[in-house]
Amino acid sequence: MTPQWLLRTPSARASALAEAAFRGKVTVLTANSAAHRQGQRLRHSIESLCQGLAPPSLQRGLDPSEFHRRVADLRNRIAADLEIVEGFRSMLLDTGHDPTETFWDHPQLRVMPGRDVPGRARLRRLAAHRDTWGSNLMAQINWWMNLYPHPPGQGLVMYPGCWDSPVENASADWDFNRLLALRAQGQGGRYPRLPLSRRPPDPELARALDLPPDQPVVFSGAQLHGSGMTQSFSTRLSVEFRVLRTEDLLAGVGAPNVDGRAPHVMLRWFRRLSDDMPLERAVKIRQVKSDRVTAVSFSGY
Repeated sequence: MTPQWLLRTPSARASALAEAAFRGKVTVLTANSAAHRQGQRLRHSIESLCQGLAPPSLQRGLDPSEFHRRVADLRNRIAADLEIVEGFRSMLLDTGHDPTETFWDHPQLRVMPGRDVPGRARLRRLAAHRDTWGSNLMAQINWWMNLYPHPPGQGLVMYPGCWDSPVENASADWDFNRLLALRAQGQGGRYPRLPLSRRPPDPELARALDLPPDQPVVFSGAQLHGSGMTQSFSTRLSVEFRVLRTEDLLAGVGAPNVDGRAPHVMLRWFRRLSDDMPLERAVKIRQVKSDRVTAVSFSGY
């Protein structure tokens, strides 16, 4: 039986996805044709770049330094592939997102080893976190999609029981500019790429989402989640991006902020779907309250 916090549907419109996300629901799109086409396109590109290695077996077939090199090259090439970026735009258009009223961060390929690999923060399991601890934008909606089958427990892990319960975290102290400065010095691994929980949530609250490929998961950036981990050598490949709709920002709607204390609002992470205009050029924030961004006005239209 599907739990109450999880919605499974062949397709859904942007407004319904947002409404569900802001109520703490996680939606799985089980038959989105644009997602299926995009999954096929990504796998073709990934496999052509893996030089004969099966992508889920990357960790098994390579020593750590070569694994790091291959993963970095793979991520960079996928990020620069305009056809792939356009395919993700099609996914959003397919669900009714208005390209002139929707902002996103560009899609990113995530390569997650079954076991932690020393030396690269981006290849380590990401502990429990809310994305909004970093962005401070409670209207943010996350999209995540698995690309290959993986062992049970290695998918996305949700903590729906923490939706409206405070979790001790590092959001008040985290500084994105500090992260960028350390990355420029080649020391980005010394600083968390997002604010994380200060202590692990109760394992009894964890709910693993082990989904087949090409089924997008849509949820609020305020939903507590993390990366699953196994003791296998299977490498999980997934893709993710985040979305903001101007109608949500203007209306001041979004998820409740039960524990975020981020000192900044990260508008610079987002660009308009239609023309890549930075959100920070289109938005003026006149006030930030403790529970959400308020008093938003738009320019540049």
